[in-house]
Amino acid sequence: VLFVLKDALRGCGVTKVTLNLANQLKEQGHEVGIYIMDNSHAQLEQFQHITTFIGNRGGSKGILKYFYHLSRYIKNQNYNLVISAKEQANILTFLSSLINKSFMPVYTRHSSFDVSEQDLSAESLVKLYSLYGKGRGKIVSVSNDLANYMKRKIPKIAKKIYCCPNPVVNHTLFEKADNNIDNFSFNKPYMCAVGRLCEPKGFDLLLKIYRLAMDNNEDIPDLVIVGEGPDLDALKLQCHSLKLESKVFFTGYMTNPYYIMANSELFLLSSRNEGLPTVLIEALALKKNIVAFDCPTGPDEILKHGEYGTLIPVGNIQLFAQSINQLLKNRIEIPAKAIEKYTYEKSSNAYLALVK
Repeated sequence: VLFVLKDALRGCGVTKVTLNLANQLKEQGHEVGIYIMDNSHAQLEQFQHITTFIGNRGGSKGILKYFYHLSRYIKNQNYNLVISAKEQANILTFLSSLINKSFMPVYTRHSSFDVSEQDLSAESLVKLYSLYGKGRGKIVSVSNDLANYMKRKIPKIAKKIYCCPNPVVNHTLFEKADNNIDNFSFNKPYMCAVGRLCEPKGFDLLLKIYRLAMDNNEDIPDLVIVGEGPDLDALKLQCHSLKLESKVFFTGYMTNPYYIMANSELFLLSSRNEGLPTVLIEALALKKNIVAFDCPTGPDEILKHGEYGTLIPVGNIQLFAQSINQLLKNRIEIPAKAIEKYTYEKSSNAYLALVK
C-alpha cells in the first residue's frame, strides 16, 4: 500500500489520519510506503519508521515533475493499492494511473467541494471527480454525509463513491490523554477547542460565542484554544476587542492535545466546514461533553443527530452560547459505542475491502 500526499504539514488532520492508517496496515502485515510531493514545512521525523519518498515540489509544477516518477516508483516497489489525499496528490495519482495499469488508485476526499480555504472552485472539483470516476479507481469520502453529498453533486459516478471512516481511536489516544508530556499547566477549570487556526474552523465565531456565554455566566470556565495557523494574530486582536485576554488562552501547536482535552470541562467545535472532524471523535472517545456547529459534513453523523452532543445550526452564536451554559449545569453520559466505527482496525478493513 502506498499513500500519496501533497504535503505533510504539522498538525494537519489529513497527515495525522494517513499516518494512523499507514501504521495500522503495517501492523497488520502489509508493506506500506508514503510518497510526499512537497517537503516544505513537513515534520519528517514522524515518517522515519515507514518507507518514504520525499519530493521538493508542489502545485502544478510538482504534478508535472512527479507523475511519471510516481508511476515508475509504484511499479518498481510493486505497490498494489495507492491511496491519495488532497487534490494535488489525487491528480498526480490519476495521471500516473494512465501510464501504469498495475495498481488500484483510491482518491480520498476529506471535505465538501465549497470549502473556502481551497484553491480550486467547487465547479473544478466536480469536473475532477467526474474524471476520476471514469477511471478504474475508487473514490473514498471520510463520512457517510460527505459520500451522499458527492453522490448528489455527481450522480453519474455514485457507484464509484465509498465511505471509509478515518482511523482515530486506539490505545495510544488513551495513553497520551493520561500523560502530560507537554507539561501543560492550568490551575483553573477550562473548556477547550482544538484545530488549525483558519477561517473554515470558525474560531472567530467561537470568540464571539464565548463573549456571549460569559456575559450570562460570570463563573464560566476559561477557554483554551490548541493549534496554530494563519489567523492567530487576527484572533488575538479579536480577543482584545472583546476584552477576553484574561479568559482565552492560545497554546500554539501541542504534540499531545489529548491531555488538555481529557481534563477540560467541555469540548467546543465551531467549524464552518468539515469532512469528518477527527477532534470531535477524539473528544467523544475521552467522554467529553460537546457543543458543536452542525456544519457540513460530519458532526451530525458523529454525534448521532444530537444524542452524543449538542448540535447548533451553523452561525447561531446566541444558541451556541446558551447551550454551553446549559451543558455546564447538566452533563450527559457518553456511551462506549459512540466511537466503535472509528477504530484503526475498522478503518483499515474498510480500505482493504475496496480491493477485495
